[in-house]
Amino acid sequence: MLRLVASLSEEELITIPTLHLHGTKDVNYENGKKQLKAYYDQSTAMVWDIAYHHAMPWYRADVLKFVEMIRKLYADTKSKS
Repeated sequence: MLRLVASLSEEELITIPTLHLHGTKDVNYENGKKQLKAYYDQSTAMVWDIAYHHAMPWYRADVLKFVEMIRKLYADTKSKS
């Protein structure tokens, strides 16, 4: 079982843009949500909850959505630099 350490202070949170894919059927779904809240700045974290287990998307429409999210993250990051 995954255990979390104490939450980071606001100054210590990971602030670079990140993409988080959470499988709602994954046994670690709730732990992933806790990690997201404890370690990542919510204003720079992009999250997609998907009805999968612990796996990457495999249906074409889901893969295309995932690709678009990656592209958006890249474009947003590039425009801020």
